[in-house]
This record gives sequence, structure tokens and C-alpha cells, in this order.
Amino acid sequence: MADNFKILDDLTKEINEGAGYHNLPIELLMTPDFIKTYSCFTDFECLLLSSRLKDKYSTNSDLYSSGEWELLISENTNVNSWRELRIKAAIIYVKSRLPHQ
Repeated sequence: MADNFKILDDLTKEINEGAGYHNLPIELLMTPDFIKTYSCFTDFECLLLSSRLKDKYSTNSDLYSSGEWELLISENTNVNSWRELRIKAAIIYVKSRLPHQ
């Protein structure tokens, strides 16, 4: 049992330090299987390209915080918002890092 707490503690430190939720590469969270589950796209790149917004914004942060991106996510995924999609992806990521018994 103590080993499980150490693993969870290590994972929490990893998330809070260098690989925090907001710093995880989007590709790590938005895996092809995840995107296929929550949208009709085969991977995150296809979702991104379908938006035709990448060239409109100078940074991904600006793109992902735009109303246009929010609308694309709400209309083309099984969730209501970009935030909700990221949270679902983060939960799946964290669960995948926990030991399975």
C-alpha cells in the first residue's frame, strides 16, 4: 500500500513541477485513441487542421483560448468545451500512469 502512495506522490510531484497539467505536450494528452473516442477525427492534428485556425493565431495558446476554437470543440466533439476536453484527457493520462493491479 505504501508503494501506491509513493507512486501517487511521485506522479503528483511530476505534474506539479516540470510536466504540469498546463505544460504537458498536447500530443501526450490528446492521443489518437482519445481523439477518436471524443470526436470523429483520427488524431489531434486532423482536428487542428480542420479548424483552419492555426495560421490565424501567432501562438497555440492564442488559438486554444479563442472563441473560434471553443466553438469548433463544442460542435465537433462529445464535450461542451476545450476545458472539458483537456480535463478528460488529463484524467486519462494520470490514470494511465498509475499502477494497475
